[in-house]
Amino acid sequence: MKNTIKIIIIVSILVLINGCYPRMHQTLRDDHFKSINFNNDEKIAVMLTDDGSHTFVYGVSDVEANMTPQTEKTEFYLGSGIIVANKVQASLLNLFSQVEKLNTKNKEKAILLCKQQNVKFLVVPTILHWEDRNTPWSGISDKIEVKIEVFDMILDKMVNSIIFKANNEWATLTDKPPEDLLNGEFNKAIVDMFP
Repeated sequence: MKNTIKIIIIVSILVLINGCYPRMHQTLRDDHFKSINFNNDEKIAVMLTDDGSHTFVYGVSDVEANMTPQTEKTEFYLGSGIIVANKVQASLLNLFSQVEKLNTKNKEKAILLCKQQNVKFLVVPTILHWEDRNTPWSGISDKIEVKIEVFDMILDKMVNSIIFKANNEWATLTDKPPEDLLNGEFNKAIVDMFP
């Protein structure tokens, strides 16, 4: 009976700890840009971004002490670029009735397509950092960093830019993918570019 109570207490504490360490997020805004004036019926397009990657460094660098030299391994997260573009598109559908996802990662090609289709704004997401860790096992958080730029096709210039950074809680019982960090705060950061 006492062992059962101890187990229940330990599990309860772990659940509380898991809830006490929320995701950390930060939105960095470029101060010289102001909010964008828009009409809900204007066309807007989102282009694709390259998939995210992260370079892991193993070993130590103290060669003089005969320690193992550092080695690097780059992990590529296939499909992460499409996931980011889909999340951006879903966020913009809260504001605009016509949000198209362009099937290109080339900004010049995207700009040309937007001008041909009378698109008012082109949204360019870029994955700056994408790191998937086995957090329950290692205690190391997943981390993402995504830059969002908005170009006005009529003015032919960038009119807003943010960088969204997030990492998950370190005390967790489940290993969630980095795209779970593109949650309500990510949606709010994008919507806030068009108040």
